Amino acid sequence: MSVIEIQLSVEIEMDYDSFSGRTPQEFADLVHDDVINAIWEMRDDDVKGLYTDVKKVTTYDEGKVTDHQLSGYRIGLTA
Repeated sequence: MSVIEIQLSVEIEMDYDSFSGRTPQEFADLVHDDVINAIWEMRDDDVKGLYTDVKKVTTYDEGKVTDHQLSGYRIGLTA
């Protein structure tokens, strides 16, 4: 059986409550984990490896645009 490699780029815009107790980076990490978990749950038997990273986190608040510093890590999971 062959293995296929698929590279995706996903941008997600969501509501963010700065008073929720999570920094933008922590919120991005949570959403990132949700996406990874969803892929594993839907394609568990097919996925041989999943490598992801958060590239950029930006908040938009009443016209103010803020790019947030990332911790610069990459996650790799193999079956």
